[in-house]
Amino acid sequence: LLENIDPAFSRRFDYKIEFKKPDFSQRLLLFRNYLPENAVYEENFSIEELAKYPLTGGQIKVIIKNTALNTAVKDEPIFTMSEFKNMIDREIK
Repeated sequence: LLENIDPAFSRRFDYKIEFKKPDFSQRLLLFRNYLPENAVYEENFSIEELAKYPLTGGQIKVIIKNTALNTAVKDEPIFTMSEFKNMIDREIK
């Protein structure tokens, strides 16, 4: 987000490295690596559907963490697509 940095401040850095957002296959891999294998998922749960959102790796990690916290306190701790989509919407805003 170099455009958000003041030009005078930006000149103080010798190097600026651009990190592009991961593509679909990279996001899919991130979700597969971060989601717990032994968790309970609803029947129509789709990692492919979650990977369609243009998120960064950090955003994916935060979304999974926040969804896991919300899911853990429920009477039935099941990961649902709607809960993930709510967290994605919240993170994007």
